Amino acid sequence: MCIRDRDRSAYYPTSGGQAHDIGTIEIEGEVYNVSSCEKVGKCVLHILDRPLPNPDNSFYVGKKVVGQIDEGRRRQLRCHHTATHIVFAACRKVLGPHVWQNGAKKTTDQAHLDITHFTSLSKQEEKEIENEANKIILSAKQIHKSFMDKAQAEKDYGFRLYQGGIVPGNELRVVNIVDTDVEACCGTHCDNTCLLYTSPSPRDRQKSRMPSSA
Repeated sequence: MCIRDRDRSAYYPTSGGQAHDIGTIEIEGEVYNVSSCEKVGKCVLHILDRPLPNPDNSFYVGKKVVGQIDEGRRRQLRCHHTATHIVFAACRKVLGPHVWQNGAKKTTDQAHLDITHFTSLSKQEEKEIENEANKIILSAKQIHKSFMDKAQAEKDYGFRLYQGGIVPGNELRVVNIVDTDVEACCGTHCDNTCLLYTSPSPRDRQKSRMPSSA
């Protein structure tokens, strides 16, 4: 197995609770499977299914490569990541603005969201959250993704941006579900809430963990 290191990539590495992309990369006419991606500093590491033939890594510096992402996997992860934002917005609408994200994970099988709340959820609250999430999905709200100056973003939206923790640097990538939820987030997202074709389904756990699947 070999790691291919580049300073930029269309592959999404494991980050922010979202699983990595997989796919293929063609190098010097040979196609390699990309089994995983990790971010180290500003570099994205592509883990390949076998070593490159030339042991001298400098041979590959500056070479043109062609990558192809597994779009089915990317689509599922994109839907699940957007679903966590929608469920979070629904939680704040039903339970109150004191609700804060306490963790999240998005895989191809499902997504879950951990929230802070002073008690376990009742069945009635679960149903209200599910209904509110469905309303957001069916309202077909646009989802805007853009980079903003950090100070301006904080001025416009406040520190509720940082549901996943404070982001270093002077620029933020902001994901804005119109009139619903705004967060600093570098994950992949749908362009419209209506693209989530299956509703999230919350269940009751100690930290109010909210699983969802699309």
